[in-house]
Amino acid sequence: MGRSENNTKKYLRIAKKAQQRAADWIRNAEVALEENRWNDVVYSAQMAAEQSMKSILLALGVTYKRVHDISIPFRLLLNKEVISETFRQKIPQFAENLVQLTHERHLAGYGFEEDLDEDHFKEYAPQSLLKGREIHNVCVEELTRIEKVFFDK
Repeated sequence: MGRSENNTKKYLRIAKKAQQRAADWIRNAEVALEENRWNDVVYSAQMAAEQSMKSILLALGVTYKRVHDISIPFRLLLNKEVISETFRQKIPQFAENLVQLTHERHLAGYGFEEDLDEDHFKEYAPQSLLKGREIHNVCVEELTRIEKVFFDK
């Protein structure tokens, strides 16, 4: 694969840190949902999805710009042999979900500039949490599988 074992371990270690941070964002979104803080649910769910998706890119040494919408480099995973077929099938939908979540996240963070209040996000908040949680859970499974591919030979 053209990578040293040390680099692969480093990439996986960093990817796991990204996933842990994503798990924190999921918990933040869940608490915000319980407290009816709709904009915080949306914001946190997007961050969870983003960091979960970045964890897979990081694990594979794929570089990307430090932006919130990484849907384009994420779609490049379709061409990576190490990606499972199950995960590969989810890539287009996850990329599209991230585009939507990122748009809503921007509004959640800066909606006051457009005179939006929290109720604007009330209907979308539960959906955003479901999307963020699904992306996170699937990425956790895929990273575990990728680690086994590299080290359980």
